[in-house]
Amino acid sequence: MYFLSAFFMIAVFAYVFFRTRRFLRFYGMPAGSRWILVVAIPIALLAAFLSRSVWTTGFFIVMHLILGIALFDFLFFLIRLIFFKKKETKGYRVCAKIFGCGVLPLLFVALLLGYGYGNMKDIVKKEYTLTSQKITENYRIVLITDTHYGTIQDKALLQKAVQEINELHPSLVLLGGDLVDEGTSESDMRELFETLGKIESQFGSYYVYGNHDRQPYTDQRTFTNDMLAEAITQNGISILQDECAALGDEVLLVGREDYSSERTTGRAAVEELLDGINSERFLLLLDHQPVTFEESVASGIDLQLSGHTHAGQIFPIGLFLEMTGYNYGLYTEGKSALIVSSGFTGWGYPFRTEGHCEYVVIDLVPDGGEK
Repeated sequence: MYFLSAFFMIAVFAYVFFRTRRFLRFYGMPAGSRWILVVAIPIALLAAFLSRSVWTTGFFIVMHLILGIALFDFLFFLIRLIFFKKKETKGYRVCAKIFGCGVLPLLFVALLLGYGYGNMKDIVKKEYTLTSQKITENYRIVLITDTHYGTIQDKALLQKAVQEINELHPSLVLLGGDLVDEGTSESDMRELFETLGKIESQFGSYYVYGNHDRQPYTDQRTFTNDMLAEAITQNGISILQDECAALGDEVLLVGREDYSSERTTGRAAVEELLDGINSERFLLLLDHQPVTFEESVASGIDLQLSGHTHAGQIFPIGLFLEMTGYNYGLYTEGKSALIVSSGFTGWGYPFRTEGHCEYVVIDLVPDGGEK
């Protein structure tokens, strides 16, 4: 791991050094001038230092600058290949100056990251309406997932969302995991669940763990599993770990342990959780990760709600996730449906250049057929 990190930092240093030297020559600094080294070497060292860890904002910015420069170099190559066969033409010289000055990639990256930073702070309400023959009443379900509280998102935005949700008078509130993570302090963790505990609903609030909630990816935990569970339940929120909860006479909620637990403590199969359950009920499953939707389909689940993916968060990751699995939005297969939320915030970086931050409102209504 250290070897790969060192190799990557050396590669970043080399690329940034040669590109900086090229920019300096464009602005008239002689190729053999020692001032090129005086300027280029510190810039390259800074870029390499910022790239030492993948999960830092510095790494994120440096990578976007490198990719932005490479993108515009490629665009200039295509333009030159298609339109300018000779370097002596006026059009070539104009394009060489426009692309060679370095302003375009810097402006592009600045605008992209500015959008990503602002987009991270814009929480939208995502609405779905689904019908079912298994119900005779209307149900309004609110899903909040992936808040990663105290690390990325502005705390005031959650308080604002809680007020908005209460005005919607939900039937049920579902908390889909990764509400806290390895960077969340104990005080922030307790503040989060105290805030979420203020949401009022007919059937209450239910929570399932995500892969980050119990801080498995750090040796310096800020709270224990017991402290986390206590903070959740003390605020009137029920935890479901491979458990079911009846919501009136028509809906059964199934809360799964997170998929990451299959490698450690294990988790029950959906079929096992539904053993002996009346299939005439509307079967609603809450599972942090959407990766096992096929299992839900085979077990007759009517609706699965998940998060985890952040809709990619950083373009074009979401496009690749969509090609390999379930990334964002509504999916249907047979009589089963899956809704994957982009989450209330992002993770790792304070930027979202793909998708939007959201909480989800699902209106589940009778379709007029026989129950």
